[in-house]
Amino acid sequence: MIIAAGSRPDVISDVLYGKPVGTRFHAQQSPLENRKRWIFGAPPAGEIVIDDGALAAVLERGSSLLPKGVREVQGNFSRGEVIRIRSLQGRDIAHGVTRYNSDAMRMIAGHHSQEIGDILGYEYGPVAVHRDDMIVS
Repeated sequence: MIIAAGSRPDVISDVLYGKPVGTRFHAQQSPLENRKRWIFGAPPAGEIVIDDGALAAVLERGSSLLPKGVREVQGNFSRGEVIRIRSLQGRDIAHGVTRYNSDAMRMIAGHHSQEIGDILGYEYGPVAVHRDDMIVS
């Protein structure tokens, strides 16, 4: 992508011929890298606090975040929004895209993944935040 002054004469042809015009932004090698940059840069719509077991799973093993490890849900957010993930001590751990909205997350927090369907009457999978949808701080 190139950002350049549209009022400059011949700006489009200069870009097409590779002349240095404006500011150029290079594409990332991997679509996953682009997604992770978006997750990191998006303002969090809410946050969840996780217990020490979930903290170890996320930080040490690179695991997805299961609802069992969620202790508190703050704010109101929709499924698919970026949320902040914090430790019990208030430390920022990660940002991630939530599989469940804040109301559903409050209901399944602290429960095993197998119980999600029974609690909610539906499910979007066994994780609160999938590892591929998470950036660890």
